[in-house]
Amino acid sequence: MSNNYIAVIVEGGAEKAIINVLLDHDLLKFNRSDMLEEDVIRDRNAKTFAREHLSYGFAKNQISIFTS
Repeated sequence: MSNNYIAVIVEGGAEKAIINVLLDHDLLKFNRSDMLEEDVIRDRNAKTFAREHLSYGFAKNQISIFTS
């Protein structure tokens, strides 16, 4: 996914563990290097996520967001 980023946002530890297992076993269509911060983001508040993660200068890059 060349110039695109993926943000995987979960609310709890169980969801984060499941996504990490899927990533570790290459069972998703993307890998950690495609992900924003190269990790699953645990956040319960959309405004907090936007302030902390979407204020970067992404230029023309697209960000896909997946939530649980």
